[in-house]
Amino acid sequence: MRKFFLASVLVVLLSTLGLAQKNIDEYDKVEIFVGYSGASLVSDDDFEPIDNGINVSAVYNIHRYFGIKVDVSGTFKTIEGDYFSPFTEPQLNPPSRYSADHSLYNATIGVQFKNNKREALLKPFGHVLVGYGKHRDKFTTACPTGAICQPFNFDFNGVSLILGGGLDIKINRRIDVRVIQLDVNPIFYKLDQQNFIYPNTRFSSGIVFKF
Repeated sequence: MRKFFLASVLVVLLSTLGLAQKNIDEYDKVEIFVGYSGASLVSDDDFEPIDNGINVSAVYNIHRYFGIKVDVSGTFKTIEGDYFSPFTEPQLNPPSRYSADHSLYNATIGVQFKNNKREALLKPFGHVLVGYGKHRDKFTTACPTGAICQPFNFDFNGVSLILGGGLDIKINRRIDVRVIQLDVNPIFYKLDQQNFIYPNTRFSSGIVFKF
């Protein structure tokens, strides 16, 4: 009787382990996304010109429907405009052109919600991420004759929040295509003892590698 009981317990344990392994094997544990990223500042209901860059993320799925996500992105743009030299008389204050290297960086961590079942063809997803954001404008200014000019910088860093999601389409066992990812990406920062919000938006597309 004791042997029969032990054998029954062993069968149950092996069956449970087998079922658990089957449930684990039906979804991918790790995904790595690499792709293009664009960013645009939202101001006065308008979108500023788009910055272009790259977005990379990695997800470790602890469940079929959600995982821990790390996301890094950087976007860049060259901006130009008029610069007025510091003459006291307006008629002696002709504008000159400046150019600046504009950049925006995000490094965040959070959770992703997605049906990671391997057989799924369409995989919509959402994510909530928080971390570090950095904005930088490095200006190089053309200096008019007789004026005293120096390059000047404007940059800040703060808490970055990313709320959004998108759609992946299965190509094969190891690769999905991320058709679109749209994110609201405000950055909360302090400048001159005042609190500000940089109302950034971000979109991405590229390739997802599954393991």
